[in-house]
Order: sequence, then structure tokens, then C-alpha cells
Amino acid sequence: MYSGYTEHVEELILTKDQVLKMQSAQYAIYEKGFKDTNTTVKKVADALAGIGSILGLVFFKSTPVGVATGVVGILASMIPSTKEIVDTYVKDGHYHMSYLVNFFESNPNARLIKVTLPFIQFNYDGPIRFVAGQGIITGYKPQNGDWVTTS
Repeated sequence: MYSGYTEHVEELILTKDQVLKMQSAQYAIYEKGFKDTNTTVKKVADALAGIGSILGLVFFKSTPVGVATGVVGILASMIPSTKEIVDTYVKDGHYHMSYLVNFFESNPNARLIKVTLPFIQFNYDGPIRFVAGQGIITGYKPQNGDWVTTS
């Protein structure tokens, strides 16, 4: 059952591939879940097929069906004004993931990044969360070398 949402930040260590999958997953969740007024668990789960490896780390649900069930359940339980707010957070989170991709593009030697990300988290048969805005990259690890702090 849906029980409101909370906002928090968390530091994650991510590869470029994980960032790209995270961005693809949140886009699929937005397009097939939040934007589609006739969404179904199947539509969202199908859109997430092949992205499974990042789901547990970012969204707390480890399978496409788990994420899809959470998304559809949350949406069905929300009042319209709350849905508009959450819609904006999910869309903004996807958009701002480009910042992380751009960091990797500008720093091709970076193997990992440490990033503090804002999340919006729900409880619907367990926790599920979405990136809700731009993160702050606090460091990166080059292919060969120790962590480098960013400012």
C-alpha cells in the first residue's frame, strides 16, 4: 500500500554504463508509467526489460516487474496534485542524469564517480525511489590511480 513519500540524498559510486542504464530506466519509467495515462504493469516492465542490472541499486526493486508494480501502484494511489509534483521530480531526475553522462564524456579516463543524488522515495509494498534532480559529483577514480576529489 502507498504511504506518501520522503526526500533524501545518498552517495553512490557508479560507472558510466550504470549511469546510462539508470538514465534509460528512469526515462522508461517516466514515459510508460507517469506520462502514459493508461499505463499497466506490463507496459512499464516491458520498457525496463534489459535494464535489470541497475534497478536494485537505484530504485530498490530488483526486477522490471517489481519496479513496474511499484510505479503503477503508486500512481493509482496518488491524488492528482501529488502526481504532478512527483511527475516533475521524475522528469527532472532523468534530465539531470545527463550531467553525470557529460562528466564521463569530459573525463574519458574516469572509471567511477562518487555522486550524491537527490531521491524521492515511496513505500508501496516496500521501498521504491527515483532520482529527483541533479547530483553533486564529489570525486572520480581514473582508470589507473586513486580517487580524485572534485569541487
